[in-house]
Amino acid sequence: MRILSLILLILCVSCAKSNKETPEKPVGVTDSLAGIRPETVVDSSKLVKVVYNNDRGTYYDKEAYEGFKKWFNKLNPNYISAPRVAQEIYLKEKIAADKSNAEYKVASDQKFHYLYAHFIQKRNGIETYAELRKKTVAIFSRINAINCELDYDCGIYFSFQRTAIAAYAEYAINNYKTYPYAFEKKYPIGKQKSLYLQMLKQKIADGLEEMSTEKYSQYGRLKKDKREEYKKGVLIYVNQLDSLIQTHFDLSVAQQYQYGHYQ
Repeated sequence: MRILSLILLILCVSCAKSNKETPEKPVGVTDSLAGIRPETVVDSSKLVKVVYNNDRGTYYDKEAYEGFKKWFNKLNPNYISAPRVAQEIYLKEKIAADKSNAEYKVASDQKFHYLYAHFIQKRNGIETYAELRKKTVAIFSRINAINCELDYDCGIYFSFQRTAIAAYAEYAINNYKTYPYAFEKKYPIGKQKSLYLQMLKQKIADGLEEMSTEKYSQYGRLKKDKREEYKKGVLIYVNQLDSLIQTHFDLSVAQQYQYGHYQ
């Protein structure tokens, strides 16, 4: 027994030493939306604090964070306001106009939408809706990417939308959580989904055709084979949406986002 105990003791010490010598590697966070153009979308599930930029670098502004939190909770005690509505209300508030207030820093689109997504996500449940969140952000990002490509140069509006995607995805999840019966349809979505995807394909065809005739369009300067290659690249996003849209909720929020933000 003494020999056995001694062996066990040596093994335990050896394991402990090994653990000390080999520290745990930090868990890397990989953007699930990397590789699409626009390249990245803010995924609110990774948002844990608010970071602001200044001439000294970056820092965490706790005062602004806490101030916005109080305002947000006061605005949304029961009913959650949509991102666009909430921001319109916020911009009319004195705190958003008074530069002496820490909350003034949150008035910009990017910072406002980051915080909006962050606090609604906490209400929705970070783990509870993790997969639905990932899919909804993916759907919205591809819709934004399609419309961005039809602008060729991807203007400022689409950059703003990349930031806002997390906020609108979280709002969609809140609606699903609050009104689940609205998305529990019994009929199949096949035909409606097909029509929606066909609309996107027609929009792509018409948009690219229009760009090809514009006087100063960079797309119009491309050779025919390059135009076809470009079109195929845009249609990839439609194919991805075909795979992503599987439920009434997926189709409903895709249509709402498309028609609510793009002509």
